[in-house]
Amino acid sequence: MTAMPLRMLLDPPAVEPVLRNAVPIDWPSGEPPCDARVERCWPIRADGFSFEWSFKLAGGRRYTLHGIQPAPTVAASAESTCPTLTPTALRGVCVQVPALNLLIHSADCDPHMPHLARCLDPGQMSPRLTAWLGAPSDQSGSDHSRAGVACEPLSYRAGRRAAIAYCHAQGRGEPRRVFGKTYRNGRGARLMRLHEQLNERLQPQLGWRICAPRPLGFLPDLHMALFEWVRGSFRRAGATAGRFLAAVDALSALHRTALDGLTPFTVADDCAVLRRWHAALTLADPRSAEHTHGLLNALLQRAAQLPPARPCTIHRDFYARQVLISARATTLVDFDTLAQGDPGVDLGNLVAHALFDQLAAGARLESLPAIGSGWLERYEHLNQRIDQRSLAFYTASALFRVGAVHALRSATRRHAPALWQLAAMKISHPTRSPLATALGRMEQHDALSH
Repeated sequence: MTAMPLRMLLDPPAVEPVLRNAVPIDWPSGEPPCDARVERCWPIRADGFSFEWSFKLAGGRRYTLHGIQPAPTVAASAESTCPTLTPTALRGVCVQVPALNLLIHSADCDPHMPHLARCLDPGQMSPRLTAWLGAPSDQSGSDHSRAGVACEPLSYRAGRRAAIAYCHAQGRGEPRRVFGKTYRNGRGARLMRLHEQLNERLQPQLGWRICAPRPLGFLPDLHMALFEWVRGSFRRAGATAGRFLAAVDALSALHRTALDGLTPFTVADDCAVLRRWHAALTLADPRSAEHTHGLLNALLQRAAQLPPARPCTIHRDFYARQVLISARATTLVDFDTLAQGDPGVDLGNLVAHALFDQLAAGARLESLPAIGSGWLERYEHLNQRIDQRSLAFYTASALFRVGAVHALRSATRRHAPALWQLAAMKISHPTRSPLATALGRMEQHDALSH
C-alpha cells in the first residue's frame, strides 16, 4: 500500500470524488454523496486499514459506508452496485476499486461477516426472536407488522462484530426489546458464559446491584448472543462527575471478581498495541508520527521499569459510558476484551477518556492542572492500592492510544496533540495528573443541571 492513497482516504475532500466517480454505484435519488467525514479508521493486519465514512445524500440525512485496504478477495457474485435506503442506513453496496486496492461495502455486505445481512433483516429476524419478543401484536398487514421486529444497529466494527437492538415495530405500550451481539466467529458463546459468571460472582456493592446484561440465548448460524435489554442502554451521555465516580465503583467490583479462563494481558501486550498504533500513524499521518516518536520511546522505556503487576480481572476498554445506571442496578457492558492484567490498564483508560471528553466539550489544555486524589482514594478504599508508577504509565499509554485513534477522525483529530501532550506530562510527572479541574467542571455542570 502506498502512503498517498491511504492519506487520500483519510481526507474528506478526496473521499467524496472516490465515492462519486471511482465507485459505479447507482445512488438513490440520483444525487451523489457530499459533506464526507472520516468517522473511524483502524489498523488491521501489518499494513492494512479499515475505514468508516459518513456523508450526506439527498434530503440531508447522513449515511455510512466502510472501506478495507488492501482489498480482500470477494467473489464477483458478491459485488453489488445498486444500493437501497432503509430508514436508518444504506444497504447493498459491495464494490472493488482496483486503482486504490480498496473494497467499499455497506454493513450488510461485510465480506468477513456474511451472516450480518440476515441479522439486519427484520423479516428474517422476526421468527427467530419470537421466544423472547413474542408474536407481533399488530396484524394490520403493514410492512412493519409483517416483519414483526425493527432492527436498530447500535455499534459496528467492520469485519469483527456488531451490536443490534431488536424490538416490535408495532403494538401498544412500551415495545419489548432485546439486543444481540454478533461476531465474525463463534466467540459469542464464550461471551455469554462470561456474562453468566459475572452475574453469579458480582456481589452487591454500596447498597445497589452491579451486574452484566443477562444472557437470553444463542443463535449459532448467526454467531449471535442475545441479551436482556438494559434500560438506557447505549445512550451517548457525557461523562459527568457522578457517572465518573459510579464508573470507579463499578470498576472496583469488576476488579475484585475472579473469572475462569481469561487470557493474560501484560505490559508487553500493551507496548505491542502502542507500536501498532504508532506504525499506523507513520503510514497514515507521518507528520504526527514524527512528533509522537519520542513519546513512544519514553513510554517503552517506562514500561521496562514497571514493578510486577498484581493481576485481576480487567475490562481493557473501560470508560464512563460503559456503565449504565438505573434505579434498580448499575450495569457494566462490552466485555469483548476481558482479560487478566494490571488494574492500572482500566483506571488509566478511564482517566484518558474523561480528559478527552473535557477537551471535546471545549476545555483548554492549560485549564487541566494537577489531579485531586479523591477518586483514586475511593477506588483504593473499595479495592487494592495502586502503584503510582503503573498508573502513570497506563494513563499515558491510554492517552497516546486515544490520541492516535482520534488523529484519524475528521471531527476530533484536532484534540490529538493535546492528548499526546498530556501523555508526555504524565510520563514526566508520574505522581501528578491533569484531571482535577475536569472533574470540578463536571461537578459544576451537574449542580447547574439540577
